[in-house]
Amino acid sequence: CPAPTPVPITVLIQVAADRWLLELDGTTARCARARGAETRAQVTLVCADARVVRRIIAGELKPQAAFMRGALRVRGDTAALQRMAPTLQRALGGAVADAAPA
Repeated sequence: CPAPTPVPITVLIQVAADRWLLELDGTTARCARARGAETRAQVTLVCADARVVRRIIAGELKPQAAFMRGALRVRGDTAALQRMAPTLQRALGGAVADAAPA
């Protein structure tokens, strides 16, 4: 029996005043700056401190720990976000690799 195909989701990531839309489809992730009052996201991640997001991306802080400390807020369909966790981790790992000095 083949594994079910994940349903694509859109995540709005708000870090301080910056807002980004991240589209996850189970195998790929696309990211673009959010414009205006876009509300197409199924999940919203809010973090007031960019340093917390950098630590999560670098693997120094688990998102669950940031959430438990109150440094990361999550609204919306958290079950869908959990289903897309592997795709999100691959995307974030790529972002860290791309940002690493050569």
